[in-house]
Amino acid sequence: MASAQFTPPANTISLGLLGDGTQALDFNTFDSIIDTELGLFSANGTLLAQNDDINGTLQSQIVTPPGLSEGTYYLAAGQFETIFGDGFFVIGPSGGVFTLTYGAGQTTGGTIGAAGVVWFSFEIGSETEPELEVLSLSGVDLNRNRLTITRQTDKEGSYQVQRSSDLQSWTDVGALRSGNGNRLSHTQALNAPSGFLRVVTP
Repeated sequence: MASAQFTPPANTISLGLLGDGTQALDFNTFDSIIDTELGLFSANGTLLAQNDDINGTLQSQIVTPPGLSEGTYYLAAGQFETIFGDGFFVIGPSGGVFTLTYGAGQTTGGTIGAAGVVWFSFEIGSETEPELEVLSLSGVDLNRNRLTITRQTDKEGSYQVQRSSDLQSWTDVGALRSGNGNRLSHTQALNAPSGFLRVVTP
C-alpha cells in the first residue's frame, strides 16, 4: 500500500502540452482489462476529479471542462480500491497493467507497482513559436536607390529574407533559400521613405 505525499510526485510520465485549456480533455482507460481508477490533481496537490467505474464498466474516465487554468497537472492511474485525496494522497493495491488514452487518441500505459498508482503529468498553456535566429550580414551595398544585402551561407542551412517598415512586423521576401556554402544576395528597390531588411534561419 502507498502512503500520503505532499509534494508533486517524482518520476512522472509526461504527456506533454495538452492545449491551452479552452477545450475539454478526455482521459480514459477503456482499452484496459483490469478494473481501474483515475485521480486528477492540480500542481499544489488539490484533488480535482476522480473516477472509478464509468457507465457501468470496470474502466475509468475523467473529462476536464473547458477553462482549465495554465499550469502543470498530475493524473494518477490505479486499480480498484485505490483512494485519492488532497496533497497527492493515494493508497491502493499494486499489480495490474493498464492502457491510458488521452489527447487526440494517443495512448500510453504502465504497470502498477508498489506505489499503488502510475503518475502522469501534463501542461496547459499557450504554444509559443520558436524564435528566429537573426543573422549578421557580410555585405550591404546601396546603388541608385537599390539596396543589396549579402550573407555567407552554410551548407544544409535554410535562409529567409524578410522586410519591415517598422522593425516590429516582418514579411517574407521570396522563397526560402537553401545554403550551399556560397553567398546569398538580395536586392531591394528603395521606393519607400524607410525600410528594413534582414536574413533569418527559420
